[in-house]
Amino acid sequence: GEEKCAPLPALRPFSVQKVFVRELFPEADAFLKSGPGQIVVKGIFRMLLRRIAYGVENKKLGTFSLDHCYYNAVLGGSFLLAQQRERIAKGWSNPFFVIENEGMSTSAMVFHSVEEKEEKHIDVLLYDAEGRLAASFSPFARLGGNQTKMIRIRELLKEKNIATPFIGHAEILYHKDALVLRYPKDLDLYVEYNSGGRLANIIFGAGAWNPPQAVNNRSYRSGCRVVCDDVHTTHLAISNCSYDYDYRLNVDFKLNLLVGGQMLESKVMSIGPNATIFKSIEEIFPNAKKQLETENGIGLVTTTDINCTCLTHLFFTEDRRSKAVSVEHSLDV
Repeated sequence: GEEKCAPLPALRPFSVQKVFVRELFPEADAFLKSGPGQIVVKGIFRMLLRRIAYGVENKKLGTFSLDHCYYNAVLGGSFLLAQQRERIAKGWSNPFFVIENEGMSTSAMVFHSVEEKEEKHIDVLLYDAEGRLAASFSPFARLGGNQTKMIRIRELLKEKNIATPFIGHAEILYHKDALVLRYPKDLDLYVEYNSGGRLANIIFGAGAWNPPQAVNNRSYRSGCRVVCDDVHTTHLAISNCSYDYDYRLNVDFKLNLLVGGQMLESKVMSIGPNATIFKSIEEIFPNAKKQLETENGIGLVTTTDINCTCLTHLFFTEDRRSKAVSVEHSLDV
């Protein structure tokens, strides 16, 4: 929860400023004790700067990963009332894809989007690819103020004697005292996929995942760019999640492959409760590489959840030679 401050130069209109943490805070290593920390950029710019990006550089490998940041939430801004909280058993949560094998490992850092003194009780749930609850850690930790907590999935698997390779999804839950009248959404998550020192990172905000009113919402549609050529391919990670501990809904959904705005192919798939599917675009659409040739290997995959809005989607783009990956979540389309 301790902090150090440093000023930044003024930002001119339409300009970009690149800042290295090590140059801004030369003592950062000692201050962080070689552990994780959090950077907060403060200023009167909410309506001016729509995005602040952060990147992680590996100087030995010459690799670089990039993602956007979230705005700090306003204290007491987005919240649930106590009665609403009771309806979502898991509370605010952050489900994310997990992969642990010889080539890749998964870590997550929990951090606050509000500098709040009140401690939060953190739970961690791990589900395997078939949807079985492989491990539960409750309570896992307590966080207060602007503290951060790194969660290394491989260490949790070892603690529970769960063998690798392991594919599934994890959920980070946080709970306040049941008597708290306002239950704010102010705990966020940074997930890191490490393949031999090459990082792919993505940021998530907490939410009431697949809340009761979302069930049977047939209009939901999301999508993301995919690449499939001689150099790259894309993998889709899809998990079926819910706010409910006793979740039992099988979900049918449709994947659509589009090129140049034209629908080329569709495939209906099914996924069980809490289960995860991890497949390459070529496993789903065997002719994808040929179909995307007219657009230099680039297309769009959209997902229509046929019976509810409970699927998480991550898209991994892999370099076939180096096995380095980048990751992005889907967007509503």
